[in-house]
Amino acid sequence: MPCSACVGRILTLAITSSPDQKIIGQILSVFINERTGTTVNIVTPGNEEACHQMVLSGKADLYVNYLGVAQKILGDSTVQEDGQKAYILVSQSFLDRFKMVWLRPFGYRGPLDSSLRPVTQASLAAPIASVETLRKFPVLDRLINKLGGKIGNNTLEKLEQAARNKDVRQVVKEFLRKRRLI
Repeated sequence: MPCSACVGRILTLAITSSPDQKIIGQILSVFINERTGTTVNIVTPGNEEACHQMVLSGKADLYVNYLGVAQKILGDSTVQEDGQKAYILVSQSFLDRFKMVWLRPFGYRGPLDSSLRPVTQASLAAPIASVETLRKFPVLDRLINKLGGKIGNNTLEKLEQAARNKDVRQVVKEFLRKRRLI
């Protein structure tokens, strides 16, 4: 049942054009809309840094990033091997420097920039929201965190394959219904 305080509100999600982000963008859009009544506009400004800049400038409310890429944004040339430690360091740095909150990682490991090491634990994908967005949408963090750990690499691969033959939004709705998330 949608939250009446959220119905009619609009949230902007910035994603890259990578296959994983297209699927995750639709998952977030459908999930947030079905659970709260909030409309989610998806924009594709370019790479992760462009998405970061959109949220930083207030032109978007939320985006998806990877721990390894975030470490590069922070100027950390050594990618942390321990995913838990990397998540803590990056999330605290983003809160301090950018007033952005890292929510629970989805569970899959995303692509890294070619200048970084191959995919490791440190490249877990997670949604990021500005502190201001979480003030405007007070239940958003708890809601999105319900997706934490539920979308592993195998699941994402299956969703990408299914979306080749069907409408991506329909594939995402079926996935969320099967998992009893909507």
